[in-house]
Amino acid sequence: MTETAEETQAGPHVDWIPGPGGKDDPRLIGLVRCGDIVIDQRAQRSTDPAKVQWLADHWDWTLGEVPTLSRREGGMLVATEGQHRVLSSQARDPDIRMWCVLAEDISGIEDEAATALGIARGRRQHSRVQEWRMRVTSNMEHEVMAEKVLQELNLTVGEVRTSRQLTSAATLMKLIHGTESRPRTPAQGADILRRTLSAIQVIPEDPTKAGSRYDSAMIMAVGALISQYPALDVQRLAEKLQAHTATQWMAYKRSATPQWRGIYNVLKADYNKSTRQRRLT
Repeated sequence: MTETAEETQAGPHVDWIPGPGGKDDPRLIGLVRCGDIVIDQRAQRSTDPAKVQWLADHWDWTLGEVPTLSRREGGMLVATEGQHRVLSSQARDPDIRMWCVLAEDISGIEDEAATALGIARGRRQHSRVQEWRMRVTSNMEHEVMAEKVLQELNLTVGEVRTSRQLTSAATLMKLIHGTESRPRTPAQGADILRRTLSAIQVIPEDPTKAGSRYDSAMIMAVGALISQYPALDVQRLAEKLQAHTATQWMAYKRSATPQWRGIYNVLKADYNKSTRQRRLT
């Protein structure tokens, strides 16, 4: 899919029209046969075959941004930005025509690489908190049900951690969705979130470090324990969590990799102390 397309001396035929920016806009816009677009990975990051296949399998024109092309000697059209979109379209059907922008002021592979870098830098990724909010607003069932759990517990997700505001949106999404091999339904995700955060809420806070009990490592550790042992006594778990302050629990992060595993190991050992029944093995 990355081979040079067959070209005439003038390159593939495209009916280009002026860019939308007026006389000062050096770009052209046209419908380009995706099989006529060349991918040169020297000018961009390496392509990810898994990402290409995923895009091909889940293509959505509404989300397909317009690729940026440059024109090299002989009329060759090279994807300066958007190589995964181009490759996925080539995988689906090389005769698919895509709206593309041709940047006529790009000259040579150095300019192509600089343009690709500039476009990438100009795209500010959404934070995980922003992504969480958009998922809720988009009515995605996992996040909508999880948001109801947070409201029940008088908690919110935000950019600044406080005693009632969590910043660990990425961890919450991992918890409610599960893994690829063991995915959770929205109801299952909401249930484990409720049990996890209800247990964590009893941990004494350090007044100088508001919200530290909702550290992502703590959420992962407690969530993993509850997930692995669904029949454990949550009340007993809460009592063990309450025996240490949030700051003390955070100190255990340094004892293992990943960090949540250090908290997990200590919590599991504490749970098993002084009991012979329903031990966590």
